[in-house]
Amino acid sequence: MSQHDMVIENQGFAATRADINAALAALATNSSGATEPATKYAYQLWADTTADRLKVRNAANDAWVSVLVLSTGAPVSGVSAGPITTSGLTQATARMLGRSTAGTGAVEEISVGAKLALTGGVLNLADTVQSMVRLDTQNGNGSTNVCSPRFTNVRANTGDVTYADSASLGPTFTIGVSDKYDISFTYSAGGSEGFGLTINENPSTHAGIIALVARAEILQMSDTPAANVAACVSWSGYLPAGTVIRARTSGGTSTGSRFMFTISNRK
Repeated sequence: MSQHDMVIENQGFAATRADINAALAALATNSSGATEPATKYAYQLWADTTADRLKVRNAANDAWVSVLVLSTGAPVSGVSAGPITTSGLTQATARMLGRSTAGTGAVEEISVGAKLALTGGVLNLADTVQSMVRLDTQNGNGSTNVCSPRFTNVRANTGDVTYADSASLGPTFTIGVSDKYDISFTYSAGGSEGFGLTINENPSTHAGIIALVARAEILQMSDTPAANVAACVSWSGYLPAGTVIRARTSGGTSTGSRFMFTISNRK
């Protein structure tokens, strides 16, 4: 009889007593050993000292199911092979099961990031506007920076972009969170003139026409094609927090329906 065997052979008294003692030892130690019991029963316990696991035989008596870690007494983490069902599983809202680090070990709850959406069991990129400043209708220009047009109507002003207006210096748009932004500026004047968008422009150049702004400080620019004919410049890309954007012209005045500015980002 092996140390795990629960069978008492038909034999002499001394051997029978030895088998009984071995069977009792197997019961007391959960059939502990480096190898599985030779004779197995449904729902039998086995302390697998090689794998450091307490295992129980399944109902079909054809596989072992790990229950506890022997060295710590902790429940065994993870899910056995086969399809995962909802039975007995609980987790927080908007979480996934997986591992955030390499290797093996406990299954973890993984949070869904700000730019992802978990809806109906499907993980998708979230495509919602997080920040937007939308303005229209020109309200003259800055008194000192005469090529910095000002705005009359604020149609939207929410999120990570700070819109500030100065009667002398004109408006600024300061990026609050490093991200991808979309910017557009529509302009029309009494004649063909340059206009565009600047980035971190040196304040000493504000008073001049946009053509005089340093090239490194021009994000995008164009010329209106003719008097009272609108044109649009647009730009999309990554902007770090603290970046300052300005709308700039050559000093003209645009009609209300042809003067619009929008800056937004999506998360």
